[in-house]
Amino acid sequence: MERDAADTVSMLSKVEESQLEQHRLKMKRADLLAVGFQSSGAENQEFASLVMCATAGIFAVSVHYGFFGAFAFSYWLYRGSTKAVRIQRNSAEVLQETIDRMRELEQDNVEHLAALRLRAAAWAGGGSEADTQPE
Repeated sequence: MERDAADTVSMLSKVEESQLEQHRLKMKRADLLAVGFQSSGAENQEFASLVMCATAGIFAVSVHYGFFGAFAFSYWLYRGSTKAVRIQRNSAEVLQETIDRMRELEQDNVEHLAALRLRAAAWAGGGSEADTQPE
């Protein structure tokens, strides 16, 4: 009986810890969903970087040293303008991991609660959990 009680307390603490972690994951999910795509200013900056890259291509055709300067500037401009997109993509990956973990915790909770209900039904009937287990 003491072992059953200890197991029950252990399962209840696992369920409680799981619920706390689920709450933290829900808050994290909300933060990750708030990460947006790039702004209209960043989109304009990205377009400007493509124009600069085309200009660099003109210099490259004529084998001019201006190509390196124009290309470096356009690449720098492009990386800066697409920073928000990279942040959003990273956020989407972390969001998927968070959702997967939430599903795992929910499944664990279902299993633990089913075991606790089985144990409670056995105790209500005056027996132990071993009496209700199929052989």
